[in-house]
Amino acid sequence: MIQHNMVYLGVITQLIFMIRIIQLSDFHINPKNLKDWNNYIKKALLEKLSDLNEKNEITFIAFTGDLINIGGSEFDTIDEAFKSFKNEVINPIINSLNLPIDKFLIIPGNHDIIRSADTERSEIGSKAYFLKSANISDFIENAIKEENFDGMKRMIPFKNFEKDLYKDVKLEHKLTMFGSSFIIKNKGKSIGIACLNSSWRCYDKNDKGNLIIGESQLIEQTKFIENTDFKVALAHHPIDMLSDVEAKLIMNHLSKDYDVLLFGDSHETFTSMASGFTGSLFMNLAPSGLSDIRSDSRRYSNGFTTIDIDLENQEICTQYFRYNHNKKDYVINTDAGNTDDGKFCQNIPPKLKRKTIDITNKALENIKDNHYALMNDCMIGVKVDDIDITCIKDAFILPPITLGKSLSDEDENPDITINQIVKANYHQMFFGNKESGKTVLLYRLVREFAD
Repeated sequence: MIQHNMVYLGVITQLIFMIRIIQLSDFHINPKNLKDWNNYIKKALLEKLSDLNEKNEITFIAFTGDLINIGGSEFDTIDEAFKSFKNEVINPIINSLNLPIDKFLIIPGNHDIIRSADTERSEIGSKAYFLKSANISDFIENAIKEENFDGMKRMIPFKNFEKDLYKDVKLEHKLTMFGSSFIIKNKGKSIGIACLNSSWRCYDKNDKGNLIIGESQLIEQTKFIENTDFKVALAHHPIDMLSDVEAKLIMNHLSKDYDVLLFGDSHETFTSMASGFTGSLFMNLAPSGLSDIRSDSRRYSNGFTTIDIDLENQEICTQYFRYNHNKKDYVINTDAGNTDDGKFCQNIPPKLKRKTIDITNKALENIKDNHYALMNDCMIGVKVDDIDITCIKDAFILPPITLGKSLSDEDENPDITINQIVKANYHQMFFGNKESGKTVLLYRLVREFAD
């Protein structure tokens, strides 16, 4: 009896810090695919989710955009389309799993807006106006302060649906005209979820490079969840879809402050751990949940993803499922992941403390401000095709570098490249005759490392 109790307690200890997220995306609900949903997909999905929930309790479901199709154009109104999604998709799922509505979190996709609600003239002006990051921040702050949808009337139906959907939630939450945030308490830990709106600038088929999240939107949602133990961001579009004005900035914020980023849009399956100067970020792209269920395409197969986070052992694992129409069931997608059971597992790297990041940033800025000019001066006078080049990075030509005399006559000594020097995990010393380029080489290496 004592041994059984010890084993039981051990299992509870392992599960106490476990978070399980189910990621669904891109249902594109319309009258036609609702028939497939009700006849085939719904039963199979509910059974699979119930089985997963029984083995390890689902913490929340993340739906990363495109609830409906083409702004609900196949329905009489967009409001009817959203209502259909709630009645036919959300309610059956949360009822079968006994989840409250605040455990089914949504974000808008490009199909969840009415693109024609804003005039072409207004859109052309907005594109020019949002080429400056300061203008983006001013617009978002003023829009929230004044509750003014000018320039983004396309978002009104979705935000009304979202507001009504969560009107009775008990969780700590914050809804704004742009993003929304929720704090979930789970077995002694708190999880912060920022639902970011990357679709408020969607307008035509040329969205790539014109989309904006807005630093001020991200900061506002991050502040609301800053004291939580684990942070998850939802965004419909991958970061490379954003405007050049802010793509790198948004990625830096997410890497620094968040542990996981979930997104949809492209109907494929992809997972990665991105590590950068500001931190690491686990990213997962969800497949479409309800497209052509009879297609035999393995790349664009219908499916969903489970994301299991073990905060005690600092490990995160995803498992991928795809719908098999012949079996009328969800099976493990062995085409995804890096194991035979369709999983991708990764240790969670520790986040750099904010103070450490700030100090390192300051040091790098000092190097750039105080030393870049000096390093570039050694290139004054260099010309290529009559074009003045004053930057050492552009003008530098690597002198021949070898590893020196080999201990074995059979060993080859190929020339060394900048890339090899930078990535070497050992100490290095450079020898050379006077005026052979040693100082310029060191300048070039400083520039490479700092950048």
